[in-house]
Amino acid sequence: MKIRWDPSSSVAYQVNLAFRLLAQRNEEGLRPLQIGVAYIPVLAAIANLGPRTQKELAEIAHVDQSTMTLLLGRMEKAGFIVRSPSPRDGRAVIVDLSDEGKARVPESKAIVLGTVQRALRGFSSIETNTLRTLLQRFITNLETQETEDET
Repeated sequence: MKIRWDPSSSVAYQVNLAFRLLAQRNEEGLRPLQIGVAYIPVLAAIANLGPRTQKELAEIAHVDQSTMTLLLGRMEKAGFIVRSPSPRDGRAVIVDLSDEGKARVPESKAIVLGTVQRALRGFSSIETNTLRTLLQRFITNLETQETEDET
């Protein structure tokens, strides 16, 4: 008996494809600014919330500490962030945007929002809100599954 399996018709495949296409379009748009898509959560978090610890940034970006360490190293080398010791915890490092990083935020934001706007072309505001709600539930289910798997 042959088992038919068409991954391209699954929700997981469609979400993954949408993510990859969105990332590709953002990479293309951000390339002239010498900014990678992975930098966006860090730039946005610091621009919105102010300086953060590396641990906080890893949590915001949903990556592990070692991945964040590598990412921050690249961002520091590119001149987008500065790191300094935490005055409250000698083991922690505070990450802030450099002047160059601050200067790149508005254009980066415009590029990312423009990519999303093009992806949502033809969607009504109701459809956009429905998509956002469904994706948030999808994400919450996955995050809840992570927590349940840990116990």
